[in-house]
Amino acid sequence: MATDSALIDRIVTNVLAQLQPVGSSRAVTPPSPPVEMPKPALSAPVVKPVAIELLDPVITAKLLQDRATTASALRFGPKSLLTPSARDWLHTRKVAWSREAGAATTSVNSSTATRRLLISTVTPSVRAVQSTLSRELPGWGCDLIGKATEVVETATRLLATAEAELVIAFSDRAELIACYANRSPKIRAAVVSSLETLTAMAKSIGANLLVIDPTGRSYIELRNILRACAALNRPQPPLGWD
Repeated sequence: MATDSALIDRIVTNVLAQLQPVGSSRAVTPPSPPVEMPKPALSAPVVKPVAIELLDPVITAKLLQDRATTASALRFGPKSLLTPSARDWLHTRKVAWSREAGAATTSVNSSTATRRLLISTVTPSVRAVQSTLSRELPGWGCDLIGKATEVVETATRLLATAEAELVIAFSDRAELIACYANRSPKIRAAVVSSLETLTAMAKSIGANLLVIDPTGRSYIELRNILRACAALNRPQPPLGWD
């Protein structure tokens, strides 16, 4: 009977083993948790310096020192004139600056005037000349311009398109303006230091762009130079210029 009992136990064990599902004895591996990918670091937004607006008619070094000491960028009005000390202040501190739209402003009679005065550097004498220009030289146009490069661009355009026959410029960058302007074949620029120089340049090369540094000059001196310019005939290039 013991043998029969042992036999029965083996048979039952074999039957149960056959009834068990295939693979049920394998250990089930739990799914791995999702791996979170590191998020890219967000770069800090680039903050552009906010320009401080100064719309005063005349910008001096004292004004900049009082109101723009901490500024990294400045924006001036279209009619603002920068004094030499203001330009030095900006250059020394490496302050970026620009102008509002319409950097050059034109007086009422400039659109039809054949003789134009471009003012880039302002002094008390220049302000006096500007205020009396319409009375002293009726029919002349007057343009207020900031940078020396703007003087070159404006003068070149006026003369190349025959909008003007003679252009006078007041700037403390007189030599630089004359040098750059003479790159254009339509321009015959000369720096005027005296009435004698003015007469010589008019006769020798028929200068159509006369640049004057007004620094240290009196109102009477500047007025007399402009009167002499007004008396000049229409500038003509010398023979063989072309």
